[in-house]
Amino acid sequence: MHGRHDLDFESRRNAGTGLLARWRTPHGVGAGRICERPQIRFGPHGHVWIADSKAHAIYKFERNGTKILTIGIPGRYGDDLRHLKSPTDMVESPTGEIFISDGYRNNRVVVASAKGQIVRAWGELGINPGQFSLPHSIAQDSTGRIYVADRNNSRVQVFPDQGEFLAQWVNLCQPWTIRITSSDDVYVAGTSPTQWRENEVQAGIPPKESARDEA
Repeated sequence: MHGRHDLDFESRRNAGTGLLARWRTPHGVGAGRICERPQIRFGPHGHVWIADSKAHAIYKFERNGTKILTIGIPGRYGDDLRHLKSPTDMVESPTGEIFISDGYRNNRVVVASAKGQIVRAWGELGINPGQFSLPHSIAQDSTGRIYVADRNNSRVQVFPDQGEFLAQWVNLCQPWTIRITSSDDVYVAGTSPTQWRENEVQAGIPPKESARDEA
């Protein structure tokens, strides 16, 4: 799904068998388009959610490909409660709220109402509890707790749905994706550290300050 090409989406049941739906989305920013690098999830009511990091927007689709909701302003970015900036993932709660890891630049968690209005946010760039360095994925367990894959900080952070810090799992691989089963088993997938860059936008992978503290 990467690159400047039309994107094909398929929905299947039973581990790849039984095609439910298929649609093609043209590349770009605007009505009916996806810009690049989507993260895809199914919501609790069967809708398809897509995080379009290049368009700075989150989209909600019916399974037939009809877009029914947009969060953020496609093609425009910001750090207020109207805009996103390179979001990476989203999860829809049973109550209808949408929790978004607004990750590549804003380093925060954004919460939107069922109507798509951003109502609150928490987090900023940093290495302390409650801060983030590229929150790359987000999930929710059956009790409502929010799990954030804080990728460049090599950890997963846990919050209640209002955003107060609860716990963190540290010294993980660089977590790219987090998923939680119906029985609250948590799966985290990641990769190895990367080389530090002179003009690092984030805090480094792992964060430079954290490495110095440990030394």
